[in-house]
Amino acid sequence: NPVNSSSYVTGMSDAPHGSFVRVYHLNAGETGGGFNEVITTFTPLPTVYYRCYIKYDSNWVFGRTQKAIQIFAGTYVSPNNVDLAVYCQPDFVIGGDTREFIIVHYRGSSGAADVILRQNQGIRVAMSKNRWYSVEIGIRTNTPGIADGVASMWIDGVLKLDHAGQLFRNTAIQFHVCAHNSFMNDGAPATQDVYYDAFVVSSNYIGPVARGSAPVAPTGLRI
Repeated sequence: NPVNSSSYVTGMSDAPHGSFVRVYHLNAGETGGGFNEVITTFTPLPTVYYRCYIKYDSNWVFGRTQKAIQIFAGTYVSPNNVDLAVYCQPDFVIGGDTREFIIVHYRGSSGAADVILRQNQGIRVAMSKNRWYSVEIGIRTNTPGIADGVASMWIDGVLKLDHAGQLFRNTAIQFHVCAHNSFMNDGAPATQDVYYDAFVVSSNYIGPVARGSAPVAPTGLRI
């Protein structure tokens, strides 16, 4: 595979939706490289939910910067040139082989520091390798200048992160871009792949894919 590549692969019998999935490949020894891909742009929304399935291969090394899911608001030029970015990713602050997903929001245009939000609902989920997870984040933006926004995350349909009182924005910018990223800021320590499937964006809670059974009821959903 080429360095820092993305492609589609077929024949994955365990894929959540068919057998046609997106794969991001990094070769061992890549330093500072990475891959960022805009998945969809949409009519700007003050509240957005994004769900996808994620699977890390057996060689994946956690604990490095890898912004698995990105949602952007306001002016978007690149991940580092944006008014507002919300990331869902493994906990890079702890480091090591941590596998707990967190949410980070970054107000680039204001120069504010990253705000890191960790799982705070029930038992924290640590990702296993070679297993598909439904990961959904929901962001309800705040009244401009007032810290009344909400950030939530569901893993396999169970609420694992729910933080109110968030200041995402000071102006009336809204979300309109979703992206995936495999960036390793200090290089990939091994040849490794991460897979994505079943991407959905909505203004309402989405939930996991129903696999021949009734949909999973959401927990802790805010109305």
